[in-house]
Amino acid sequence: MSKPVPRRWMKRLDAVLMPAPYRALASRLMLPAWPRARLAESRVERIREDVTSTRLGADRVGCLRVAGPLDIDPLSGLLFDDARLVSPQPGEELLPWPQARPDVTRRLRMNPVMRPPLSVLHHGDDGSLAAFCSDVLPRFFALDHLELPQDLLLVVPVSMGMTDRFQDAITDGVFRPRPVELMRQGRVTRSDTVYVIERPLGHAGVLGRIAARLAEVYPVDETADAPVDVLLCEGGPSRAERLLAGHADLRAAVAEGRLKVVDPADLPLRALVQRLRRARTLFAPSSGELSAAVLAGGFLQRLVEIAAPSGRTDPRPSVIAAGLGLDLERLASR
Repeated sequence: MSKPVPRRWMKRLDAVLMPAPYRALASRLMLPAWPRARLAESRVERIREDVTSTRLGADRVGCLRVAGPLDIDPLSGLLFDDARLVSPQPGEELLPWPQARPDVTRRLRMNPVMRPPLSVLHHGDDGSLAAFCSDVLPRFFALDHLELPQDLLLVVPVSMGMTDRFQDAITDGVFRPRPVELMRQGRVTRSDTVYVIERPLGHAGVLGRIAARLAEVYPVDETADAPVDVLLCEGGPSRAERLLAGHADLRAAVAEGRLKVVDPADLPLRALVQRLRRARTLFAPSSGELSAAVLAGGFLQRLVEIAAPSGRTDPRPSVIAAGLGLDLERLASR
């Protein structure tokens, strides 16, 4: 496939859009009309697959090998084929990828960074704890489960790679010895072969590998306090008070110290994992924090999701609970 040649108007528009605020606005306006491409079946090959049984039925993890050249957007991890957005993305899962807005203005430059065969560890522009636990970690540990080459390059979009918890994981050696590379915000990554991991979230084997590796990297002090119930919510005690306004029994448990409130935003990854590995029951609001159950292990027996007043539901906790073999309860808002 020939490399697209930038037209004069494209170069001029790129120069005008150099300031980040203008570029972001222009990308959002241009995205709905941006050309789409559907990959030919001959370019997508299934090379690995493993099926397991959960409480929700059969769940499988697989790997697709997609022939390029393909460009990977540095902000969302989405794939482009000859400057056209691939739609649907190969390997879209049972749980749809989070809504993402790729920076289409980068296609005006047409000077990608060439990289060897690779796999993208995160799709979407969400750098939340939920995305790290339900997307990044399962995709990474599925590589070993599927016995993919150890030298396969792993790339991470800027939206996830710059978060504290991802940087903690890099520093602490969670991803060793596999090579992990943060994409450059101002450049598009191009590869002739892209490996796509399918649906790893609910696979018991993958979740077991996550727990085993975290126990190795972040060992728990055996002399620590006995297991406790944990309420995990961003915003800490102030948000917990609002969240539990209609649950007198849980408010009493917090007051008596039987239910510990933990704000994940206040803790490095090491401390968060060690807190959760002492959890017996994990409570969390329906804003995604319950996905952190993949960080726990050992004593965890039950997951409880406290519904948001908006009534919004997150499909990930039920998949994680099934993969871990745990019960999931949902408390209605009051």
